[in-house]
Amino acid sequence: MDFHPDHPTRLLGLDTRYPEIPTIPSLQDQIVQTLQKLPEKVMAVIDGIERLVDSPAAQESLRDLDGLLRGVATEISPLIASLNATSDAARRTFAQAEKTLALKEGPSAEMAASFTEAMRKTGASLDQMRSTLGAYQKVAVQNANVGYDLTRTLGDLDAAARSVRSLAGYLELHPEAVLKGKR
Repeated sequence: MDFHPDHPTRLLGLDTRYPEIPTIPSLQDQIVQTLQKLPEKVMAVIDGIERLVDSPAAQESLRDLDGLLRGVATEISPLIASLNATSDAARRTFAQAEKTLALKEGPSAEMAASFTEAMRKTGASLDQMRSTLGAYQKVAVQNANVGYDLTRTLGDLDAAARSVRSLAGYLELHPEAVLKGKR
């Protein structure tokens, strides 16, 4: 025996002389009742679906949807072809840009290599000029004015040689600076 206050009391009322204990439907009774109501519910759902499908609004919506799908189908093929062509062109452009910016191909690579070689040669020429001017400096020590001017010129040439050597070193490490500039 158990108490189920949430269920309604069910009395059979067969013989009122004896007290009767209320009962609740068993699980089997509940399943049978649900299964007995199931065909009615299924029929009601089928009727509802049938009314919905047969309604003028649903028919019009289906025609609109059909027209929309046909329109999309005619537009999608050219769109996909255009997308593929654009994607291929972008891939080729990025590959070429990568080669160009890496200074591995094209006029920019040739220009960077040429400029770097010219800077190396200039540095070597300035080193040779420094040694030559060093010899002249020894001669200029004998004459004060010539010596002062030569010393000053040699200092300027030495600074220029260091600058050119520094520029050549930087360009050797960063050849793209010819096109982009120093960052």
